[in-house]
Amino acid sequence: MKKNKLSENHHCIPQFYLNRFGVRQNNGSYNIHIYDTKQKEESNKEPQWENITQDKDNGDNNIDTSLETKKDGKVVIYLFRGEGCPHCQEAEEWFDSIKGEYGDLFTIVDYETWYNQDNAKLMEAIAKSRGEIAEGVPYIIIGNKSWNGFTESYEQEIINEIKVVFNTN
Repeated sequence: MKKNKLSENHHCIPQFYLNRFGVRQNNGSYNIHIYDTKQKEESNKEPQWENITQDKDNGDNNIDTSLETKKDGKVVIYLFRGEGCPHCQEAEEWFDSIKGEYGDLFTIVDYETWYNQDNAKLMEAIAKSRGEIAEGVPYIIIGNKSWNGFTESYEQEIINEIKVVFNTN
């Protein structure tokens, strides 16, 4: 099966995003990890993003998209994730693993986007304000850089960006 850019970035794309951007689930040329928004998770919570597909604008104009680069002397890392996304869990575990060495340099602001419609709207609005498209989760923002997805190849780049932002006034 052919892989495309989306699958190489190691992120999960909820069906809502696929529908919104016109990606077809049954297109054999895509190797995308798809989560069916109709299925209930073990917690019996229903995903809440169906309604935001109806409104193309999503009210982005009313959402505060300003992001702090540092707070209390630490770099702020924004992590938009989906509950149950294996790539998000991998990113969270990796951030936990570097806290011993770099924990004094950063703090994580975490937004769950699959079951929280407001967080999903915020992620889209922030991405739009940065001239980006949040194609899926995890969506990680540090300073002026961002990563869609998570893979081992991002680790050193993320650490380097943490150091750069930390050493910037």
